[in-house]
Amino acid sequence: MYLYFQTRIKGVCMGLPAYVGPEASANYAPKPMTEKELTKLSKRIAAIHDRRTQWELDGREGIPLEIIGDSQIITSWLNGTSRAHDKHYQKRIDKFVDKCEYLSQQFNIVPPSAGSNLIRHEYREANDRADRLTHLARQGQNYIIEQFDLSPYKRAVKYPACYRAMFDGGVSAEGVGCGFWIQAGLLPIRDECVAKADRRLEFVDVCEASFCIDPSSSVTDAELSAVENCMDAVEKVITYRQHTFFC
Repeated sequence: MYLYFQTRIKGVCMGLPAYVGPEASANYAPKPMTEKELTKLSKRIAAIHDRRTQWELDGREGIPLEIIGDSQIITSWLNGTSRAHDKHYQKRIDKFVDKCEYLSQQFNIVPPSAGSNLIRHEYREANDRADRLTHLARQGQNYIIEQFDLSPYKRAVKYPACYRAMFDGGVSAEGVGCGFWIQAGLLPIRDECVAKADRRLEFVDVCEASFCIDPSSSVTDAELSAVENCMDAVEKVITYRQHTFFC
């Protein structure tokens, strides 16, 4: 599988035109990669493809949610598979877990599939959008966009069946930036009229944020601040969902 991705990304990695963000130079070109680096990257991208999220929406109660970060340490703390040695960080983790449990009880939030986790680690290559938001924050572009009103989709006979989000934090000489985004996965309301093979989730943006924290903060602080603010936004999104579609 990774040979397929090696072929697909070779053009970009060897210096051919690639996506350039709004603040990047038009003359920007990626640094050429060695064959060893290219092979490693290809394997990571293939792994990302192979373990992409499987949404189980048939016969399950609750609202499926998945939040992804590219820090394995942070995601393992959030999932409870390891504990932070720093008491300050562990206190924040405990508070985050309490929020997850509250949302689970209040709105019946569940992982995307049986046996999966609410919080998941993924390689940074899959997290470029959130990473870019941290750079925008450090460049002074701090903002939050909230598009909670999905009522136009209700008129189109669709409803938000699940949610996904990604977060990131970064530190550089410019400062400490955080970013996250949230999307709603839409399905037809009259689901019984749609064959299972034709059921396709349509993901639409509902929230995006780019913000800075204290410049003396560590990258761990940045990652935690990003996921904490992301979860607060998730609560707002789902609260609005309940009032718009189920009241």
